[in-house]
Order: sequence, then C-alpha cells, then structure tokens
Amino acid sequence: MTVASLLASPGLRIVGIPVAFVLVGAYARRLGRRDNDSSPWWESWAVGTSTLLMTIGTIVADLQRKGAKADELVVWLVGVLLIVFASVDHDRFRSWKTDDGVAMRRPIVGVLIPDLLSMATFMAYQAGKV
Repeated sequence: MTVASLLASPGLRIVGIPVAFVLVGAYARRLGRRDNDSSPWWESWAVGTSTLLMTIGTIVADLQRKGAKADELVVWLVGVLLIVFASVDHDRFRSWKTDDGVAMRRPIVGVLIPDLLSMATFMAYQAGKV
C-alpha cells in the first residue's frame, strides 16, 4: 500500500479527517488557554462548533471544484449552517452549569455530544461524496 492509496482511501477520508479536525481544534484551544487557567481539562475538547466550521470550509472548497454538484453542495452548506446556529445556541444556553457562582461546561452535554454530532455531520458529508 502506497501513501497515495492510503490518502485516497474512503476510510481515511470519512473517519480520519473529522478526527483530525477535532484533534487540531482541541490542540488550538489548549494552546489558547491563559497561564494558570483553572478550568477543567475537558474545556479544551469543546470543539463541536469549530469542527462544523471546518466542515463548511470543506463544502465551500468542494463548491469551487470543476464539475461540482452545486445544487447538492448548497443544500449541504445551508444544512450545516443551520446546524452551526443550533450548536452556538446550545453552547450558549445549555452547555453550562454554575457551581458556587463559577460557570463550568458540562462534560457530556457541553463537550462530548456536540463533538460527536459535528463529527457525524462531517462523516455523513464525506460518505456522500466518496
């Protein structure tokens, strides 16, 4: 198996890319934290909306390709934009709990579920493309 065939494999394009999006987003959030930040470690993994924005970038890039199915891609673009709005709303109003006046993101509802849904959205888009 050559590197080119590995990079062209559907499994890598469907599963590997969204996992890479989440890892890149989490690492960027980790690097962006202030020194002596006392928030829990899982805060760095709250990258669902960022992953959806990367998905939008992928869709827009695919729209630029010659021979792209513009109608289908525009439907995907609008759908993912609606999911982004829902994700931002969820992050703003449902992802947080307050303990003694300190706001803290809920690990399951605020981190894990949005991350999994954003990865599933990208995987569905890639699977339809492959």
